[in-house]
Amino acid sequence: MIAIFTGNLYENKAFDSITAEDRAFKNITFKNCSFKSCIFSHSEFTNCIFEKCSFYGIKFNGVKFDKTAFLNCKISFCSLFGAVYDFCKLTGSYFSDCDFATVTINGGNWSYTGLNYADFSKKNLENVNFSNADLQRADFSKAKLRRCNFTDAVLSNATFAGADIRDNTFNGIDIKTVNLKNAYIDLALAVTIAECHGARCYY
Repeated sequence: MIAIFTGNLYENKAFDSITAEDRAFKNITFKNCSFKSCIFSHSEFTNCIFEKCSFYGIKFNGVKFDKTAFLNCKISFCSLFGAVYDFCKLTGSYFSDCDFATVTINGGNWSYTGLNYADFSKKNLENVNFSNADLQRADFSKAKLRRCNFTDAVLSNATFAGADIRDNTFNGIDIKTVNLKNAYIDLALAVTIAECHGARCYY
């Protein structure tokens, strides 16, 4: 562990231009901290908590986040190439100008997260909670989703074209502007689509 993170709790700190590659960070809590132009490539964060923190221009290339929480954080212009989120909690966090194309997400709670324009195309996503997330214009084309929860998510102009979206929860959503061309859907979603277009379904 590098000297700057020898403790278990950091509050109201600013971390600028730090380079900490190939490191292991465990059981550390950061509250109201800011990170700018730092390099954490190929490091591991295990059971860490970031609460109301901001990240700008960070290199998280190849980073593994294991059971780590980002609570009400702002994450902007960060490189996530090859990053892995294993059973993490991102509740209330907002991503802007971050590329998810090569990110791996294994389960976790992504509820109330800002993910508009996020690229989840061709991903395998299981047991991810996207409830109440902002997924406007998000791209799930050709993805395979299982047991994901999209309850009350904002999906305006999102695309699931060619995706396999059977066995997921889509309660309380407005699906009228969602692109479902060639998507594989189940009966529950078919009913939701029909009801959004004014049909009365009896089953």
